[in-house]
Amino acid sequence: MSLRFTQLPKIIALAAIAAFFSSPLSASAETVSLQLKWSHQFQFAGYYAAIEKGFYRDEGLDVILREGLPATKMVDEVISGNADFGIDNTSLLIERDRGKSVVILAAIFQHSPQALIARKVTGIFSPHELNSRKIMMEKAQSTDILAMLNNEGIFVEDANIVPHTWNVQDLIEGKVDAMTGYTTAEPFLLHTKDIPFTIIHPISYGIDYYGDCLFTSEQQLAANPELVARFVRASLKGWEYAMSHQEEIIDLILTSYKPSLSREKLRFEAAEMQKVILPDYVEIGHMNTGRWAKIAETHQKFGLISPTFSLDKFIYKPNYSSNTIYQKLLVPLVTIIGLLLVGLVTFVSFNVRLKHIVKERTATLEENLIQLREKEETIRLIAYHDGLTNLPNRLMFIEQLSKNTKAGRSNDNHFAVVFLDLDDFKRINDAMGHAAGDEFLRIVAYRLQHCLQERGTVYRIGGDEFILLFSDTSDYAHTVEIVELVIAAIRLPWNFQGSDFYLSASIGIAMYPKNGQDPEFLIKAADMAMYEAKRQGKNRYQFFSEAMHSQSIEKLTLESELHQALANSELVLHYQPQVDSDTNVIGVEALIRWRHPTKGLLPPGVFIPIAEETGLIVPIGDWAIRTACQQCMEWQHDGQPPLRVSVNLSVRQLQHADLLEKIRHVLIETQLPPHLLELEITETVAVTHADLVVPLMDSLRALGVRLALDDFGTGYSSLMYLKKFPIDILKIDKSFIQDITTNRDNEAIIQTILALAEIFKIETVAEGVETKEQYHRLKALSCPIMQGYLFSRPIPAEDLQTFLENYQTSLNSSQL
Repeated sequence: MSLRFTQLPKIIALAAIAAFFSSPLSASAETVSLQLKWSHQFQFAGYYAAIEKGFYRDEGLDVILREGLPATKMVDEVISGNADFGIDNTSLLIERDRGKSVVILAAIFQHSPQALIARKVTGIFSPHELNSRKIMMEKAQSTDILAMLNNEGIFVEDANIVPHTWNVQDLIEGKVDAMTGYTTAEPFLLHTKDIPFTIIHPISYGIDYYGDCLFTSEQQLAANPELVARFVRASLKGWEYAMSHQEEIIDLILTSYKPSLSREKLRFEAAEMQKVILPDYVEIGHMNTGRWAKIAETHQKFGLISPTFSLDKFIYKPNYSSNTIYQKLLVPLVTIIGLLLVGLVTFVSFNVRLKHIVKERTATLEENLIQLREKEETIRLIAYHDGLTNLPNRLMFIEQLSKNTKAGRSNDNHFAVVFLDLDDFKRINDAMGHAAGDEFLRIVAYRLQHCLQERGTVYRIGGDEFILLFSDTSDYAHTVEIVELVIAAIRLPWNFQGSDFYLSASIGIAMYPKNGQDPEFLIKAADMAMYEAKRQGKNRYQFFSEAMHSQSIEKLTLESELHQALANSELVLHYQPQVDSDTNVIGVEALIRWRHPTKGLLPPGVFIPIAEETGLIVPIGDWAIRTACQQCMEWQHDGQPPLRVSVNLSVRQLQHADLLEKIRHVLIETQLPPHLLELEITETVAVTHADLVVPLMDSLRALGVRLALDDFGTGYSSLMYLKKFPIDILKIDKSFIQDITTNRDNEAIIQTILALAEIFKIETVAEGVETKEQYHRLKALSCPIMQGYLFSRPIPAEDLQTFLENYQTSLNSSQL
């Protein structure tokens, strides 16, 4: 007889339950509400799927989703009864400790996606650079970040923490040095703006918390245990469907929930969520009581919850509701069950049955323990490996690097930290999508492993960044040989959908112990060397030097001071006269200088690249245009004849949609006639951003403003572009002028440019005229306008009045 007699009473009871409840459940659905953490996004894909695929409906539920805002307090909404269920992270431990009766139902995210994010230009690569830095954080929602900081010896009370605006632009503009964010969200925004950044993830520093968790209140669970069980069951089924049908759910979000989102952003979010939900390795919703106890212990260690905190009633037990219903219905059936038991006991030996039950349950328990150990081992493996390439990740690299440095101090080992970053990888993602980008990253991982073989280990740090740890670098030439092999391997073509694509890599190398013995500094040194390789043209390697460290600190200091320079009126314009072939002054070029309080007068080459990189070039450029126009009008009011003033435009200014309106407003405000304002755009910028530049140039010409193409001859110098661009002036680069009297090739090039300009009815300006011989040769070639030290260096505005009054006399005495 296969049916165990001990099961029979329960079968009868369950049949009674089914008969008792089947009619009400099928009659109408019960309405419940779920409080989301934020507005609609892929983060809540499982709940959308459970609604749209009918999983909630199958459980007799009608679920209403309540969008969240930054100010929404999820726990308060559930405890107050405004919502039946909510979504939050491990900060629920703190809420429970404060007396709020929350119950965790399921852990959707096995790892927290929350991390600290900083721009690379700030020099922040680990928690240790955060001292005295401004951090944007919401403490109540950042317990894993707080634990990481405490674990690394950074006390929250001493940190400069500011309220969270949830606006990544505050990080981009340098208003804060770092901010808490999610690996599923902010990195996408920074990638789209092409801003290098660093992610400091708690998991890399031994803090591994759950992410999004489904929760309810003790009151809800006690009053409606069966409803809670049905809701959890349908929600987890929805998540399983959503993670295996991501494109379908993305379509659903764009159609029914938030059409304003971009498909690329949702795909990025889905890919990142795959790494924290781990649906291929861990059952969705899985919770480990031991892991919760470890998280609670970490909270207690750092004073986030009280020492007496208990997990009792905090973690949901799925059999709670069925046991309760079963017990309630057992009483009226106890008499029948007793009679049945009496009748059945006579046919079965109690001792034999007891042994069989013990054996069966022991086997089940052992099987469950084996499965639990396998899941724990899988999670540990995932924590130390990159999910995309299966390479060891940053956490394993940090551990191995620490071991190597300790071993190096005792046995004089030499090794190298090699930081590799793919050049312009964003082009692949933008042009072909993240799926293609991921495929290429897997190919790169294979090529790197093939190059190193037994000579080192490859780690993927994140994005398009890898670190190679060379085990023995006592032979310098051998190290260089491997690095050159790696660069050549990356340059090999990659075939995708029948076409070959090419990328390169920039590499920075830090040597132990020559460049340092501290693990964090070695990483930073290799990173600095990598950026120096990019600065020198990419597709190359660079060894770290102390000069790079000094330059990095100096650049960071200069950036901080540049933020204040405009407000403190430290920026000034100098003006260099432009003359016609008869040496009459017809205009000036405005050239910016920085009157630094300690370094003196700094030329633009020192600070303009920093302004371009940080975006400060936009307000600085606006100031330069307004100041030059005002000064030009002041000279006229002082009795000088009208002079044309030329001002340079940067590519960042050209990318701002309101540039045209700004210039129109300046002309109205200063009353400068538009034809006296000349805006210069370099030939390289004009050609590489032609689709952006040409419509803007047409609009500026319509205002009456003159346009000049600067540094002509150093870039493309194409007839097509001369015809395409609506320009008034060509400025011949000074590199052609320097040896015009001795180099016939350069003279021929200048003569050709002058002839082309005459054909297209474009004026020309020769820059960098420094000798009388150059002047006479250019005049013989009929060059109409010249500019250079022969006539005047760039001088302050207040000195130009005197210069103009004395100019003709001094010029005659020079006997040009």
